[in-house]
Amino acid sequence: MDNLSASANFANTECVKLLPHNVQLYNDIISRLESGEHSIFYSQGTGLGKSFIFMKLVHEYFKDARILYVVPKIAIWNNVCHYKEFDFITDRVTLATFATFNRYPTNNIECEDYDVVFVDECHHMLSDIQGKNVKQFLDDMVSLNNRVFGMTATPEIDGVFVDEECFNVSCYGLDMFEAIEQGLMPKMDIAIGIKEDIDIPDNLREQYSVVGTKTLLETVIDDYKYVTHWLAYFTTKEELEQNESEMQRLFPEFKILKAYYGLDNTTEIISEFELSKQPVVLMTVSMFLEGMHLKNVGGVLLYRNVRKSHTYAQILGRLCVIGQEYTPVIVDVTGSILTMKKFYTPKSSRALENQRKVYERRDIFDVTSKGYRLFDLMDKLELSSKNEYRGVRWTSLYSLDRALGHSVGASATWLNFNKNKTVQEYIDLCLKDYSYKEYIDNGFIGRYRKDGYEYVDYQDLANQIGVPYAVIYYHMEIKKSAVNLRELKYKKQTDEQFHIEGIERGKVYKGIPLDTINSVAKALGCKTSTIHGWCKRAGVSDIKMCIDHYLLKADNKYKGVDISSCKSVAEHFGKTRGAVQMYIRTNNITLKEYVDIMEDKRTKKYPEYRGVYLQSMYMVSKQLNVSYNMLRNIKIKEGYEDLEQLVDYMYDKAEKSGVSNSEYMDGIRKQRKSLGPFYKGDDIANS
Repeated sequence: MDNLSASANFANTECVKLLPHNVQLYNDIISRLESGEHSIFYSQGTGLGKSFIFMKLVHEYFKDARILYVVPKIAIWNNVCHYKEFDFITDRVTLATFATFNRYPTNNIECEDYDVVFVDECHHMLSDIQGKNVKQFLDDMVSLNNRVFGMTATPEIDGVFVDEECFNVSCYGLDMFEAIEQGLMPKMDIAIGIKEDIDIPDNLREQYSVVGTKTLLETVIDDYKYVTHWLAYFTTKEELEQNESEMQRLFPEFKILKAYYGLDNTTEIISEFELSKQPVVLMTVSMFLEGMHLKNVGGVLLYRNVRKSHTYAQILGRLCVIGQEYTPVIVDVTGSILTMKKFYTPKSSRALENQRKVYERRDIFDVTSKGYRLFDLMDKLELSSKNEYRGVRWTSLYSLDRALGHSVGASATWLNFNKNKTVQEYIDLCLKDYSYKEYIDNGFIGRYRKDGYEYVDYQDLANQIGVPYAVIYYHMEIKKSAVNLRELKYKKQTDEQFHIEGIERGKVYKGIPLDTINSVAKALGCKTSTIHGWCKRAGVSDIKMCIDHYLLKADNKYKGVDISSCKSVAEHFGKTRGAVQMYIRTNNITLKEYVDIMEDKRTKKYPEYRGVYLQSMYMVSKQLNVSYNMLRNIKIKEGYEDLEQLVDYMYDKAEKSGVSNSEYMDGIRKQRKSLGPFYKGDDIANS
């Protein structure tokens, strides 16, 4: 994108103005662009201005660029179009939804048609189908030296971070809770309902003024008469329809509207809601959870049971508006907030450490009404349902095992064999210091049985049978107990069995504890199966030789890339470990060869022969429009060592079938073009 212009001070412009809290994030993005980055992720809380940063970048940095704007649903596009700043860029922005990429790269969307791509709500890229195809499209764009951006207020889904999976660099602004802390957004009141099936003692019910949901709603509506625009969330469309009469009862003077996916007139309904001079309630399912901002919303009725904190934060974002003067209110009818101990600010390891915060429930909400203060009540109820002794808390024998760090079933087994003993006596025994033998004798590790042997772990079983630990591990984990343990004791060593020697508790070698195979594996950052596999393949029985191998491997560098593992190589090139593993397995190459390919891909220095880029045998097969296995079989059968010989073979085969060299090259050109951006700059047609 060398032809794209940029000014010296990007924050001081007149057409698309940024609020002060956005200037730092915007300038951070610009600095990444100026340093040559092409794949950039940025995140900011709901309602804080991610769209304005997008419009400013398009209008003032990418002045002459062709822009593709990708959204998960059309409603987000309609929302952005309402901003007057969008008028500055509308003639250069093309819309695409995630569904557009369902059949990419075989559909009609071409990388060459765009210079810059922005993906809104890019956390949807973590999905297996549409998200994977959008990710491939962005990778193809970057390979063409174009720019791609992802933006979202939800960078993490179930512990997976979209920036680490899909983009090269990350830029983080304020989250919604930080905006509330800094006074940019107002704190909100929260009214919480408690489910009827929760057993609450009468004294606590009276102390905390616990009331039924209907009374709670009526009280809140009366307390917040200044709220004229309510947004009501339901779990399903059917639930929404069932509660329409309830809304009419609660809000007799209000206009009741409904909006959900599938309606043809949602745009008109949204406009009617925002502009209504009459008090109004808008009933919905999930349409306004992300990417859309409704004007004048002062209260939320939450009938759906929300379990995830990021979804709850999205709903709170419907209420928070920069500069809002009145206090918004959320009525949590289902009591979802009571199940959430903390709110996490989900920022990946790329964010600064002080940006990865944890918020207590009381840090988020300014609960102004005594009748709504139920956090203490729920904490007391939870505590009263637990058992506690000597600092150990448990609600079941399963949780007791977890609390003591024992295997599941250990406490139940001990109590079963010691029927006259109590749980407290079991805890007394557990809190003493024991030797390994005493630990086994007291049954504090769950016992297992097989083929007449009773054991607590593989080491214990190996000691009883009198064979090395590695033999037990091999048959129990790799062979899945296919060998009778009684026969194993007397069976001679075979090629299938292998030993690992040198394991000794309390010994250390080069900083690695030699207590168990597991302790060695953890210190080396690998699995025990990896240790066993290497020793078997290398024919090595000494654990010290294995440690030397992996420590040396850890120091490996090739072309500035740490090639000690697929993970380190993947991190260097901004790929996932699985993608690297799949590539090297499919193409039967080493990590060094993978680095060579990726460096060539960056510099576009592919060797070429008779119109075919010789990146790898896999890519040669794609250009020649034959299967990889077929090409490999030809190579083996004919004894070819070079890819050029394979190309000559296919040309000769085509000529024998009546296809001229020029026709065959033309076919290669078309096939290369269909493969996409990997082949930009293709000049076969002019050769």
